[in-house]
Parts: sequence; C-alpha cells; structure tokens
Amino acid sequence: LRDADLDLVADAEGITGMISQVTLRVMRLTGIQTLALAVYDAYAFQLLLQALIDRRLPIWSMSFINPKMAEMKNEAPLREHHGHPVEQRIILPKAYILTLAFRDADATAVQSAIPGIAAATGAEILSDEIARHEWDGRFKLMTIK
Repeated sequence: LRDADLDLVADAEGITGMISQVTLRVMRLTGIQTLALAVYDAYAFQLLLQALIDRRLPIWSMSFINPKMAEMKNEAPLREHHGHPVEQRIILPKAYILTLAFRDADATAVQSAIPGIAAATGAEILSDEIARHEWDGRFKLMTIK
C-alpha cells in the first residue's frame, strides 16, 4: 500500500479484516531439554541469534529477556503460600538471556554446537538451573510488572 491507500488502514488497530482460518502445528509429546545463554550487549545478542539461525539448529523454542527484565526478576518478591516462599530465588545475570528448548532427540546436535557459537559470539553458557527456571517461568511474565 502506498500514499492515499495507507489512509484506509492507518490506525485501524487490526480491524481491517476477519480471521477465517487458523492452522496450529503441534509437536508430538516428547522430552524437552533447555539451555540458557547470556550476552551483555545488544550487538552480541544479535550476533548470537544470527549464529543460531545460520546453523539451522533443531531448536523448538527461543525466548529471551533483556538486562532490565533480568534485574526486575532478581528484585521481585518470591511467590508465597500462607506466608512461606514456594520457589527458590534464582539470581540472573544482568544480561540478555536467551533460553533455548529442544527435543531430547535433538540434544546432541544442539549441545555440541553451542560451545562454538558461544565462543564466537562472546556468550556465556548459564547453569542448567537458570535454564530450567527461565523455561518453567516462560508464561509468568506479568509477575514482575
């Protein structure tokens, strides 16, 4: 769309059409492994993502948080039940943290490639504890907002 045609859809906020069909692709139930990487600036984060894309690794899910989000997670109160914490405090580095999830069957391919990618991009491989914590909390973003 160009020029005057843009006026038809500008500021329409998604109301220019109706969704008539949706296709969901569902992965068969399988074991999932996780891995987390940290980099300390946006350019290094871009290099890390590009390296993962270029290698075409069989990664099922990628999610990330920025340094501010990591800092806020560190400062957020722990969830409690009857006044007692129901989770362990995990201290995250103040960094761009990328959490990867991949099928058990793809673990060798992913895990063997990550050290080289991390070295080439200046990324730090984080502990399994951090990786699992971030994966388990992937749907709980609003707890710190």
